[in-house]
Amino acid sequence: MEERVVIACPHCNARYKVRQSLIGRPAKCANCKQIFELIVPDYHKEEEIMDWLANNEGEEDILNATIAGLNVLDNNTAVAKSRKTSSSRIKLKLTNIDNLGAHFSFPAQALKSSHFRASFPQICACCLAGKHLRIFLVRWMDQATLPKGFGAKGTVVHPIGRLSDFPAVKPTELLQYLPVNEELPEPYNLPFPFYACDNCDPSDLVFGASSLGEQGHCLLRIKNISLACQFYAQNCGTDSPDYHKLCASCDVLKTNQWDNLQQDLRERLKQWFQHTPGEHFICYIPDIEGNRAYKGKTGIIVTDRRIIAYNGTAWREYPLSGHITITYQSISQGVKIEIRELGKGRISFKLDSKSWVSLKHSLEQLKTNIRFVGI
Repeated sequence: MEERVVIACPHCNARYKVRQSLIGRPAKCANCKQIFELIVPDYHKEEEIMDWLANNEGEEDILNATIAGLNVLDNNTAVAKSRKTSSSRIKLKLTNIDNLGAHFSFPAQALKSSHFRASFPQICACCLAGKHLRIFLVRWMDQATLPKGFGAKGTVVHPIGRLSDFPAVKPTELLQYLPVNEELPEPYNLPFPFYACDNCDPSDLVFGASSLGEQGHCLLRIKNISLACQFYAQNCGTDSPDYHKLCASCDVLKTNQWDNLQQDLRERLKQWFQHTPGEHFICYIPDIEGNRAYKGKTGIIVTDRRIIAYNGTAWREYPLSGHITITYQSISQGVKIEIRELGKGRISFKLDSKSWVSLKHSLEQLKTNIRFVGI
């Protein structure tokens, strides 16, 4: 039987099991009816991958592509459609990529397009998770009153509601259920939604500025480069230098996720973890005790060179070049693990099921010599 891989629609996050031979082909999503390319993402949705591996609920969400009605298209049909719609694409320009995110400019008239305002994928604008989402609206600031450093200090944003509380309709149809901003003139008053999960701070994820004139230009900053890449592809396709520049930035960020952590979490981790020159941060794994208190005070950090572990009483460092053994045992709360290496000591943690799968997956992806021993 031909191997199948999991593909997610970038527009609505519907997930399908697709035959390997179909990778690279265009398809029409059975859920939102949007056309997208069947590709396996290299960088984004790491949180989503963990959900698939750790949760039965995630497995139930993955649909058999044939049974679900995913329509795989002929490449020539997709090219013809692309040519037909290229003249109507939004004039979205990538102006800059910096430590604040990706900056775009576009004419204000684009806001009158429902397809443009519905082009943020329904995933968290911070961690890219596809569950427990709240809806937020882009708030437009007067460009003339912007502080120095566009988007460096955004205003507090409040959710419109939970995505699950709204009708399960196409993203463009969702707009009719969202409120307009009566304090702003057209077209800035029209709803322009983005999404954040319960675990992420929505402040500064998406920031908009303009002269607020109908014929003016808009500036839009998207903090997460991977999200910006999907947003750009939805509006301008994948055949431009700007798209490839965004992809290149995603590849750089893929190996170092430290900057994607929330500031308060980074500050707590710095109490027991310090980068070494040239070291790339891979992930932070919280323990059960850490989840009960403030996340970041204890737990496990994985880099491309070592494992750093702190449980509140003991601190251990294990170079990945060594002979590390991790024993694990299922318990009522999740999994109890012990990390040990000859001459480096040992340390124990209690992890929930998701954190354990995340740790094991990250270490296996690094191609280490670590032995995993079940008890």
